[in-house]
Amino acid sequence: MQTLFTEECHWINRTPRQLITDQMFDCEMKYQHVQYSDRKIMCTLTLSGGNSLIVSLDKPVRAITAGQYAVFYDGDVCLGSAKIRRVGPSMYTMGERNRLPQYLDQQITDS
Repeated sequence: MQTLFTEECHWINRTPRQLITDQMFDCEMKYQHVQYSDRKIMCTLTLSGGNSLIVSLDKPVRAITAGQYAVFYDGDVCLGSAKIRRVGPSMYTMGERNRLPQYLDQQITDS
């Protein structure tokens, strides 16, 4: 699981009720690297002080960088976005180097 940390989230309508009541919310996310793609990444949002978030991605992804924006969706409905403040460890730093070729092949196949 890959994790990233955001600055304050800007919700289009309001904070999802489940995020307030359960402190966690499952949704989909896009970020700058895939902005022109229809592909979204499943993730879990967790409140982290104020209105900032901890975003736990279901699958590791490439090229997420601090300063990009994470945009959150519930199906086709855009919920809001937040600037990425910090990115958790990559597959490489977690010792998963041996799985990178397999992962990259899967990414190409999924496209």
